[in-house]
Amino acid sequence: MSSFLHLWQALVMGCGLGVIYGFLQPLRQRWFADLLLLWALFAAWIRLVFGLCGGDLRFAYSACLLLGMCLWHFTFGQWLRPVFTVFWNGLFRIFRLILLPFKKTWTKMRKIRNFLFASGKKWVTIKCNKHPPGTGIDD
Repeated sequence: MSSFLHLWQALVMGCGLGVIYGFLQPLRQRWFADLLLLWALFAAWIRLVFGLCGGDLRFAYSACLLLGMCLWHFTFGQWLRPVFTVFWNGLFRIFRLILLPFKKTWTKMRKIRNFLFASGKKWVTIKCNKHPPGTGIDD
């Protein structure tokens, strides 16, 4: 009975990994998503083997972990992917709206800075320019 419970826990933990992977998938590029998936899978496997199963390492537990993740990803994950994408896109839009006044202020400050430093550079160049003797400048 304990073995069946551990297999069930591995399956549920795999489904949880599938939910996390599906939720975070719209945020990152493909290679980073795969690296995060491998890290999460390894962390869940360590938790399963040493935390829930008491260090009893069996292939079936790992297989149920992968099976649970694939089960979620290819069933409910397909339905919820557009929901997660809309959620993250909406969150990014809100974030952009919050930062819009700061972006406009920063753009104006950058224009003023460029104008002042360009004028200062011209002034220093004109003031410190060495003129040949006899031209009437700096005599």
